Amino acid sequence: MLIRRIAIVLLLTLQLVVATAQTSSYADSLELTLKRYHSVYDTNYLNTLLNISWVRQSTNIQNADSLARLAYNLCTKANYQVGIARSLNTLGSISRAHNDLDSARKYFKMAYQVNVKIGNKKRAAENLGNLGIIFSKENRVDSALNYFDQCLNVFESIKDTGGILASYSSIAELLIRTNDNIDGEKYSRRQMAIAETIKDTAHYAIGLDNLATIAWRNHDYKAASDYYLEAAGFKEKIDNQYGLMYTYGNIGMTYNDLGRYYDAIRYIRKSLALCSEFQDSIQLAAGYINLGVSYMRLFESSKNKSTSDSAQRYLITSIDILSRQNDMEQLSQAYFTLQELYSKKNMFHEAHNYLLKYTMLRDSFLTNEYNSKVEKEYLTKFETEKIKNEKDKAENENELKDAQIFQQQTQIFAIAIFFILLCLIAIFIFYKREKNRKISELNKEKNRKINELNRERELILQTKISEQEKISNEIHNEVSNTLFTAREQVVIALQTTNEVNRKNILDAVVDQIESIRKKTRAIAYNIMPASFWTKGLSSGLSEYFNQLNTLIKIKALFRWYCGDISFDQRAERDIFNIIKELITNSLKHGMGLEEIALMVKVEENCLIIILEDDGFGFNSEKLISSKTIGWGFVLSTIQESYKGEIIVASEVGKKGNFFKITLPVSHLQNNIPSYENSYESIYSR
Repeated sequence: MLIRRIAIVLLLTLQLVVATAQTSSYADSLELTLKRYHSVYDTNYLNTLLNISWVRQSTNIQNADSLARLAYNLCTKANYQVGIARSLNTLGSISRAHNDLDSARKYFKMAYQVNVKIGNKKRAAENLGNLGIIFSKENRVDSALNYFDQCLNVFESIKDTGGILASYSSIAELLIRTNDNIDGEKYSRRQMAIAETIKDTAHYAIGLDNLATIAWRNHDYKAASDYYLEAAGFKEKIDNQYGLMYTYGNIGMTYNDLGRYYDAIRYIRKSLALCSEFQDSIQLAAGYINLGVSYMRLFESSKNKSTSDSAQRYLITSIDILSRQNDMEQLSQAYFTLQELYSKKNMFHEAHNYLLKYTMLRDSFLTNEYNSKVEKEYLTKFETEKIKNEKDKAENENELKDAQIFQQQTQIFAIAIFFILLCLIAIFIFYKREKNRKISELNKEKNRKINELNRERELILQTKISEQEKISNEIHNEVSNTLFTAREQVVIALQTTNEVNRKNILDAVVDQIESIRKKTRAIAYNIMPASFWTKGLSSGLSEYFNQLNTLIKIKALFRWYCGDISFDQRAERDIFNIIKELITNSLKHGMGLEEIALMVKVEENCLIIILEDDGFGFNSEKLISSKTIGWGFVLSTIQESYKGEIIVASEVGKKGNFFKITLPVSHLQNNIPSYENSYESIYSR
């Protein structure tokens, strides 16, 4: 195997050297051709110069840039429009290779205008496609799709099959990347139909990969594996080893989801072999993570120590690679998978360490003080659970042993005096059975309460983790990118010597900082309105509904009929979070929702909360019996923490949803929920 890998690497290196030498030789021969022409404005001379600049991109990009600029100036003086368009296209390609997207966009637009002017529709369409690629790199999806559509229309008008195929491929890739699975599948199938017609195996295999990705997202793992296998077959026919590296890994990942762990391991190892040959560290680390998952699932079913050791080894190897590559996204996934493995092995301390690393990596904006707090809480939790499990096991063993000894003594005693104390023995047996029955019932009740408490604690923890992930994503998506742009502009301002330009750049930075301040304030408001902490529940709800009217543009009505009554602050916060969870679900799932109304009042020593909206209904029985984190929080808080009740009225296909919550006032004033003592620090954050 080692000899084979060395041979393949040497062969690839030799091929690269030969290709580079051939390209350089071709460019040199073109340069000799230039000397044959007597005028630099001769179109043959200009075309040869443009060919050299295009070829030089793969060997000497700086030289290619200089030649393209020279060609542009000469073509402009000679008014050679075809040459102007070609030189602009080359400059755009070079700028894109340097990741100078603004310059690339400028050159491609200029090239497009010249090609339109001279009537070269094919080159104009190619310019539109290049503009679409630039906007796609910038994640400006609407602009990218607009240019791809224009490109496709031009290719269709001139019936250029190759151009149509490339347009379909670009559109499908962008749609799938932005999770538009329906349109992504439509364009992928169009791409495959053309590729099949013109026998373009490479594009057909890419279309199969796209369909597999969509099927995997829809949890149709069987269909995903079939598509990936078919794509792998085509790539094997054309010897696309680099493409097979990804497809083999995807097949392994899909087989993990199907529970076919040995097949998953076989394909992941194929992918890893190609990763080593191509020296792709990121894909290699991803393969090790998937391989670790496969062995961890095998350990779950077999409890074989060797499988858990293999899983641990591969996951630690992936962490080592990703730490060197500074790939935080995959590194966090490796941390989470490793803590899951340690938990299944009952190695709670190690699981805690990697869970903490995962949490700190995903929520890196948190303070050191908070991280220390989380570490202490998780460590206490794991150690407490370990001690409790050992104690319960010892108690159960002692109880069983005592019961067995007592039963043996009773049987010996009964046999000895059977004839004399037959009636007493019958009474004693009856008493013994009754006692055991009561003990069994007490133990069942005790275990039931323990399980309920554990579920409640787990629910609170999951809810908090979900909130933290949501806040982290909002800060990353809304604030981080703007901060990065502001930082780059400050660097530019420090480097420029033109005071006017510097002032303009700094003014733009000030605007971006103001935007960051507003976004940060919006994120903080989304957690809890400021007026809630200063004026209480009524003001907090009023401000929240005002924001619904202003930001979401729906008609939100709020009525408070409780006067100046106040409740325990923790109870008010729980009430606010319950209402917010119900409204969030209505906004997220309520098709056709235009109005929402909330009324809060006090009747017969009970707080009554009525929430109504005009969205389309749902299956209320299914909702009540569901086990989602959000609904679980609502139900447990109402019923278990405050001894209240909730009524849900809704019908599928009909408009209008109704929620009525009843909470005893006595449980809302100077009352602390049962979970406060154990999880106060987690709940209060």
